[in-house]
Amino acid sequence: MDNNKKVKSRKRPNLKKKSKKKVKKSDIKSVTTVSIKENKVDDPILLKFGYNNKNNTKERQASLSNAVIVLGPNNLKKKLDLLHSNHSENVFKVDKEWVDGNYKK
Repeated sequence: MDNNKKVKSRKRPNLKKKSKKKVKKSDIKSVTTVSIKENKVDDPILLKFGYNNKNNTKERQASLSNAVIVLGPNNLKKKLDLLHSNHSENVFKVDKEWVDGNYKK
């Protein structure tokens, strides 16, 4: 009996290092300034109801009243609170207080 059998070893994947691309500082600055300037609502559910933080108060409140019917006031307040914490705009806080004042349980 031959106890010295060869055991097949698993091959490790060939991990070649990718070439490092140099990133210019001007490219980094342009990306950050664009994201700050746009400052759009990034919640697709609120966009479905026509909510945009750049709209005037009546348009925002009309879209929020439509959203309350589907989402409910508590879920809508959570979404507005999350947007306020991400964008730090006072508009989201004002809209959250409007929903809280008009749609209490």
